[in-house]
Amino acid sequence: SVLPQTLPAVPPRLVAVSKTKPPEMVVEAYRQGHRNFGENYVNELVDKASDPLILASCPEIRWHFIGHLQKNHVNKLLGVPNLFVVETVDSAKLADRVNSSWQRLRGASTQRLKVMVQLNTSGEQSTCQSQHFVLLKYTEK
Repeated sequence: SVLPQTLPAVPPRLVAVSKTKPPEMVVEAYRQGHRNFGENYVNELVDKASDPLILASCPEIRWHFIGHLQKNHVNKLLGVPNLFVVETVDSAKLADRVNSSWQRLRGASTQRLKVMVQLNTSGEQSTCQSQHFVLLKYTEK
């Protein structure tokens, strides 16, 4: 088996979805100790992550993109300050676009982007469907 017999213990991460919430509420949750916040629209995440109040008050905030990502929005998303993870990569083409854009935008940085790959394991047809080769190809890198 190529998988380890035991997986490393990883504590669960609670992500507060800040959709439709004003920056003041994000700052209040941050002051109470929360660090992980999720948005499902690129434009809302860009606006919220660039908000002067959030930038000044939440230096350790970690933004999660949790919505469907279209290829034409990749560059805008990858410019988000404190982007922690993209949770919705659902095709090889999108993975390639995210990878090449990240390298171009953050070329000199050693920071790696965390990405979660969505796999269709049920075999059901859907509008956003990934194939198993995506996982194999990108986990080897």
